[in-house]
Amino acid sequence: MEIRGIKTFNNALEKINNFMKTQEFKNLIQQQTSTPNISYEPFKYQYHHNKINNPIDEKEINATKTQLFKEISPLFNQIRDYYHYLLTTNRNNESHLGLEYLTQKRKLTIETIKEFKLGYAPLSDKPLSFRLLNYCKKQNIDTIKLIEYGFIKDKTNQQNKTYYHDTFHGSIIIPIENGYNKTFHFYQNNFREVSYFQPKYKSLNNFSQTPTFHFSYRFFEALPYIKQMKTIIIHEGFFDVISCWQNNIKNVVGLICVTQLLSKSQIEILKKENIKVIIALDNDETGQKRSEALGEQLKEENIIYEIRRILPPYDKTCKDVDDLLRQFGKEAYQKCFLDPYITYEEAKNKIIVDLAIYFFGKDKVEIIT
Repeated sequence: MEIRGIKTFNNALEKINNFMKTQEFKNLIQQQTSTPNISYEPFKYQYHHNKINNPIDEKEINATKTQLFKEISPLFNQIRDYYHYLLTTNRNNESHLGLEYLTQKRKLTIETIKEFKLGYAPLSDKPLSFRLLNYCKKQNIDTIKLIEYGFIKDKTNQQNKTYYHDTFHGSIIIPIENGYNKTFHFYQNNFREVSYFQPKYKSLNNFSQTPTFHFSYRFFEALPYIKQMKTIIIHEGFFDVISCWQNNIKNVVGLICVTQLLSKSQIEILKKENIKVIIALDNDETGQKRSEALGEQLKEENIIYEIRRILPPYDKTCKDVDDLLRQFGKEAYQKCFLDPYITYEEAKNKIIVDLAIYFFGKDKVEIIT
């Protein structure tokens, strides 16, 4: 068996030992020791967020993030634009894999790619990439800062010498902004190869120690449409939001972190603007449980909400909203999330009735309630 180039037990031990010498490992240890009372049961309090003894100081979080935007956004915007440039220019055809994935599999237009400033870290013929590192050196950007933020990783070779390489390699880059063109975080989408060691979505280190999605993904970009329509639709993933935008559904945000509820800051805006909430997460067990948890939170805050899901027959092939829009288009989305509410069982029964009417005629079908 081979796992990402590791063929022997000694090779695995060597890889672990090298990782323990890196700055990334030191940062993880520092985060663990500096965060007291860590719960190792991440779902223990997820349905009772208001009963935790030490409530989150959201004013402090907002102040920290405001300062964070000032300090890091110029650099993060520069890196965002660099990866976006690599994707959209496709120089020497080096980004064709990323473009094919986004335009053919995800069915995104170039306009959409530009709107969300998606990027790509080209796949090289070597195990590691040094492209961003070399670019930043030419721009006189401090390597230590790049390591701290997670863009660059340091490794120790067999001669006990330290070398550096890029974190992103062969992946789609998704920048996270604050709604005012200030980038403060990144996710990478490993669309080629997914494993335990390389999950489909992976974020940079959370060096600020504040919730990345204190405001849901694209909350402030969607806010004008939310106010206009008096409704916010909460989906789960990045591409759910991106596909909705492409289909001119713009009062949509992404929860992303399914283990957290809405922040008090978001709740206050929804209450102030008298916004109705439609919860429409993924069509799996986690999504359904999380929908119920969000519903409980909104109920406690006296906010009107509905829990929606992908209805039959679409649920047979669609796990999420991105699947639904790519396979069946906006009309199916309308039926599931925008038309007057019907239950899942009612939707199933309606399909049977429609089929009966189609085959036998409306005058031959009697509906008994």
